[in-house]
Amino acid sequence: MKRGRLGLLALVVSQAVWAAEPPAPTFTAEANLVRVDFEVLGREGQPVGPLRAEHLVVKDDGVRQEVAALTEGQGPLDLVLLFDISGSMENAVEQVAATAEVAFRELREGDRVAVMTFEERSTLLLRLTPDLERVTRTVRERVLAGRFEGGTALLAGVDDAARYLMSTGRGAGRRAVVIITDNQGLRSRKEGAVVNRLWEADAALHGLVTASRGRTVMQWYLRITAPYVMFLEEGIGGAVAKTGGVVVAAKNAEEGFPELIRRIRTRPALYYRMPAGPEGKFRKIDVELSAAGRKAFPRAKIYARRGYRIPGAETAVASAEELLAEIDIEEEMEEEVEEEEEEEWDIVLQAVTEPEEEEEAVEVGPPPPPPPLPPM
Repeated sequence: MKRGRLGLLALVVSQAVWAAEPPAPTFTAEANLVRVDFEVLGREGQPVGPLRAEHLVVKDDGVRQEVAALTEGQGPLDLVLLFDISGSMENAVEQVAATAEVAFRELREGDRVAVMTFEERSTLLLRLTPDLERVTRTVRERVLAGRFEGGTALLAGVDDAARYLMSTGRGAGRRAVVIITDNQGLRSRKEGAVVNRLWEADAALHGLVTASRGRTVMQWYLRITAPYVMFLEEGIGGAVAKTGGVVVAAKNAEEGFPELIRRIRTRPALYYRMPAGPEGKFRKIDVELSAAGRKAFPRAKIYARRGYRIPGAETAVASAEELLAEIDIEEEMEEEVEEEEEEEWDIVLQAVTEPEEEEEAVEVGPPPPPPPLPPM
């Protein structure tokens, strides 16, 4: 794989963009660019804009970089729908299936969607396809037709979705994983390893989290009375934050799903030239509002990806070999799809081993305090 994957794009930007300096700049094919999908939210949690380059400050490993261009909702989108099919999720999945057609109206020509499920194992039901009717049919006829039971290997499911995206090759489009879950899982992967994998896949993790009041109260109670139980659990919050994603928390997934798809499709991205560095090194990204940005959008907050890996021939080949060795399904699946329209495959989580020495993702501080006890 050539230098230029993982969101470090060698491309010509000739679309209508929000430019750092008018008129919009044109970048030659030799220019290596880092693309950072982000979102700026106001006090009420709503996206704000319009944004200009002077509203933003971006740093790469602590060194300020010039914003080369800004776009909004530009380029094709590859989206993996990752469904939690543990016992408590059937109603939420039914609601998502009911609104799939409405949500997919937010997508555009060239966008592709894949469908995966997970509990203790991860299963790919449908590879990336632009056929949204087929996606809707897969959710209704295959996800809902399955059994909702078993444990929840939450981060393992996210990791497998990132591995799948990496196995499909790399283009100039954007990538995202949308996980539909109640955000309760047992420890199955190291968060840092999963975040690094998402960075390598150039994918943001977004969550549609369904929650009942009863479970919120129980979580608060367990944090006080049985913290060891909470220690054994894992959630998606850290991975979402470090990849620049968003979480939509909704008691009714029927309302939250179309809103989340719309926000993913229309969110902005900034570009800057990639500084020189050793191939394979993980680098930290910081995106902040400038003084002008804080004045234009007081008390707004930025949500952006916080790192990437410098690409190179050696690291790209090694990653591809690792994916093929661990998943061991890509070629077989291509043959099966030609003969049989849809054939699911399983990723056996027990067969996936973590490297002995794996770089941890950048630490971003302690988790937020537990929520206050709701009034009885």
